[in-house]
Amino acid sequence: MSSSGQRITAVKIPAAVTAVIGLVLAAVSLLGFVLDLLITPEIGALIVSFVVCGIGLTTGIMVLRRLAPRRELMSLFAGRDAVPLQAATPTELLT
Repeated sequence: MSSSGQRITAVKIPAAVTAVIGLVLAAVSLLGFVLDLLITPEIGALIVSFVVCGIGLTTGIMVLRRLAPRRELMSLFAGRDAVPLQAATPTELLT
């Protein structure tokens, strides 16, 4: 079974579906933590719940943030003779 000529293409998810996924993930994580606060008396379990639910909440917010359009880069010294800024690639930052 040779698949040298086949190419895998990325599936494009609509923005509305991505927004719903992000909101649901954030809401479930926040609700899970609040309910865990009411049920769990041990501080160790609350810390673990805080970390796990915080990761879920952060992931949901990051999914939503990806939908926001990127802002145009501008210089602090913008004017008639200003040079436009260009975004640095990650490989340029490491060298």
